[in-house]
Amino acid sequence: MKKNPDLVTRADVLNSSKEEDWPTNQEWFNEWNSEFHFTLDAAANHVNHKCAKYYTVETSGLTNTWHGERVFINPPYNNMYEWVKKAHDECFTNGVFSVMFGPVRTQNNYWHDFVWDETIHRFRPCVSVRFLRRMQFADSAGACPFGLMLLIHQP
Repeated sequence: MKKNPDLVTRADVLNSSKEEDWPTNQEWFNEWNSEFHFTLDAAANHVNHKCAKYYTVETSGLTNTWHGERVFINPPYNNMYEWVKKAHDECFTNGVFSVMFGPVRTQNNYWHDFVWDETIHRFRPCVSVRFLRRMQFADSAGACPFGLMLLIHQP
């Protein structure tokens, strides 16, 4: 049976990397910021940044250091591996505290390489995860179609 190219299935949405810029709801950020006291938004743009100090695609949160900052990250979801690696490296190299808001994709390499230690069946050192209820992104008509988490790196 040939698939209708105009038909979008739930699996298509759940596994899609087409949407990469899911804006953070300000109410959620305010709640997290009151707990974590962020000083840097590492993956933002000039419109959606949540902190006075922020990196954009042009100024690159992936290549600049986060040393001395308390970092909030809502990365492009089609590049999660690089962002999770960066948070991991900054934690262990520079002692940086960070909170990443993103999709829970336990089947992906970033999960196995930087979050979950399969040999001891627990989170890696300095890593914790808060699994979130189904949420609605800012400027979105509906709830997010995939699981979300806060990935916390705390030295």
